Amino acid sequence: MRAIFSLGAGVDHVFADPHLPEVPIVRVVDPDLTQRMSEWVALQVLLHHRQFRRYERQQRLAVWDEDETQPAARDVRVGLLGLGVLGLDAARKLQALGFDVAGWSRTHKSVAGLATYHGAEGLDALLARTDILVSLLPLTPAPRGCSTRN
Repeated sequence: MRAIFSLGAGVDHVFADPHLPEVPIVRVVDPDLTQRMSEWVALQVLLHHRQFRRYERQQRLAVWDEDETQPAARDVRVGLLGLGVLGLDAARKLQALGFDVAGWSRTHKSVAGLATYHGAEGLDALLARTDILVSLLPLTPAPRGCSTRN
């Protein structure tokens, strides 16, 4: 075996294999997968922002307590962990909806029209300015604070 190609959004299932050979692991980027992931991220942010679960509970109880303090999207700061293909696409779609979006990555990335942070200090700064946090980091040992192989 010379390499492992992962066709999904994550590689955690690959790293979980106790018999994983010492070969490069390559993630295949697919425009359809990117679009679907960005749709999912936008859906989840909107569900949280517009308090869908709260209203869903109220509906079951036949209660309607309106929350007149809901902010506009422009007043909500979304932080994205991961500025790869998926993260950047999700950031653009959230910006198009009017959210104030910033992103974080392990290493420095400069992205036109997007506030970016990196490293440990950058993570603290991103979290301090975030109302809704989205993680598009791969579920590898690195995000858990462990070392990772390259």
